[in-house]
Amino acid sequence: MGDVLVRGGQIVDGTGAPARRGDVRVHDGVIVEVADRLEPEGDLTIDASDAYVTPGLIDCHTHFDGEMFWDPSLDPLPLYGMTTAIMGNCGLGIAPIRPTTRDAVADLMCFVEDLPFSLFDTHVPWGWESWSQYHAIASQVPITATLFAYTAHNALRAFAMGADAWHRPATEAERTSMAQMLDDALRHGSLGLSTNFFDTDRARQLVPSRVADNAEFEALFDVLAQCPRASLQLIARETADARRMCELAGPRGIRILRLTGSFDEHGADLIDLIAEQGWDVWRMGGGNQPTTPRLGFDTSIGTAAVTAWHQMVNGPAEHKPRLLSDAAWRERARHDWDHPLREQNSFKDLGSFILSESENGAGPVGLSLAELAQRRGVHPSDALADWVIANGLGSRYTRLQMGPDSVGREAMVR
Repeated sequence: MGDVLVRGGQIVDGTGAPARRGDVRVHDGVIVEVADRLEPEGDLTIDASDAYVTPGLIDCHTHFDGEMFWDPSLDPLPLYGMTTAIMGNCGLGIAPIRPTTRDAVADLMCFVEDLPFSLFDTHVPWGWESWSQYHAIASQVPITATLFAYTAHNALRAFAMGADAWHRPATEAERTSMAQMLDDALRHGSLGLSTNFFDTDRARQLVPSRVADNAEFEALFDVLAQCPRASLQLIARETADARRMCELAGPRGIRILRLTGSFDEHGADLIDLIAEQGWDVWRMGGGNQPTTPRLGFDTSIGTAAVTAWHQMVNGPAEHKPRLLSDAAWRERARHDWDHPLREQNSFKDLGSFILSESENGAGPVGLSLAELAQRRGVHPSDALADWVIANGLGSRYTRLQMGPDSVGREAMVR
């Protein structure tokens, strides 16, 4: 790479210092000079006067494990300044893997992360079994950012146990197999182990990692503890699950990264215990401020917990109007609404489900789904279906105040 001079941008250097106007010179891909003004020296000059100049950003939570093969541009990461991303999160991944369980492991990832199984079938090369073999093949893909990955616990269980991974604890021999595969992964660049205490699969079964016993986690954590740079990434809804992982991994000196959107009533006590024990635990994902996502009916992961709605939203566009009016679909939708795949879901708090944008102006907009269902005296699923029919599939809704609850805010302060 030749010399590059980036001129006149607002420099945010990542140290916490205030932004300042200046120039940055790059030589052979390395920043060599930063100053208020630099003169060109045969450099390629980039005018950044209307832009920020920052270090490359790191997206610490992605699921590009399969997508990188059909979309090596990693869209939209580069557009947001991401130069590094981490995948293999939430106990979900596609290595290690056996031909006999490939479809089940891929389908688990597709269901939880709202990905198209057909592309896993047609675009993922599937030329590996071990994590190190996966790494070697993935490293040949000309992607636009640097990717790192965790080793997925669910993939380890399926590799060692086959279909039994969904139903029982591992035997000693199976634990040994998982530990060996994790060791192989760590020796070839894996960031650590990711596990999941949150999700269910398409058949409403617990994901395999939720069936694992302490003996299994201890075997895996003993391997992690031998690799000082390795960490444990976990997603857990219940504080009891997070505490269990902290009590097993913390004393081994393993760094723990917990992804969660909320704390239950025991969350603050766990924070106190972590501080008291000096365990290396970090909260990842979410912030201390609420967010308001804007969602729609074209395609969305937000409906994943309510099967009938999820199938409609992510199905063929030409079938959606008919489904929304179909009596059989509506009956199934009401049932699935009342029996979601997981308790925490977009349709749970109807008061914060705001019908915000109408495609054609029919309305009403600006009111909650709870208000609409009460006003019309119908089931919330029917109220939403009627509203989408009247307002168009391009309409949008928002979810208000997604962020730490009062217990979560207290826990973070403490």
